[in-house]
Amino acid sequence: MTDISYLDPQEGIPVQGKTIPETFEALPKAPGSKYPTVESFWYFLLTGEVPTQAQVDEVVAEWKTRQTVPQYVFDALRALPRETHPMTMLSIGLLALQKDSKFLAYYKTRASSTRWPPGSTSMKTPATSWPASPSSRPSSNNLKFRGDKQIGIDPTLDMGANFAHMIGQSDAYKDVARMYFILHSDHESGNVSAHTTHLVHSALSDPTTRTRPA
Repeated sequence: MTDISYLDPQEGIPVQGKTIPETFEALPKAPGSKYPTVESFWYFLLTGEVPTQAQVDEVVAEWKTRQTVPQYVFDALRALPRETHPMTMLSIGLLALQKDSKFLAYYKTRASSTRWPPGSTSMKTPATSWPASPSSRPSSNNLKFRGDKQIGIDPTLDMGANFAHMIGQSDAYKDVARMYFILHSDHESGNVSAHTTHLVHSALSDPTTRTRPA
């Protein structure tokens, strides 16, 4: 089930009752930009309420605690043939994170085998998982197309801006990245990857393994 959006043939994708232009107008903007941050949109998706700047700042700070990718993920990606499709690289990078899965740790305690940990959320997103490190997709992109010339995370930037920064794009592309993540964040239940996410999580599966832990 989904109640976040509906793909209307005339209006496009209304999100939480607002059209895309109305959503962009209502949400707090990134510093120096006319576009909202991905973090503010994520808050809006989850709650249906337009966040204050203070609430957006809390999400930004929380996401920054999750933005470091372990070295073993890079090692796994670099072991792949360079002909590997970048989305395959991304999938393998996410699967490699399984050993650090908080869901797996929770499941192993047998505290509950019938539901997700309290407060956990699941969302289908483009290119990476929310709330997760923005560096998974840029890393595979740089490995594939930029000779493995990696660019480190800028701790002062929001997620969309960091994505642009880490793939070596100009400041102008930061708004493009913000817009891209927002527009593609929710494709209602008919979208294939959204449907797949629903199946994975309704089965109480670990998203980094796609299978239920033994």
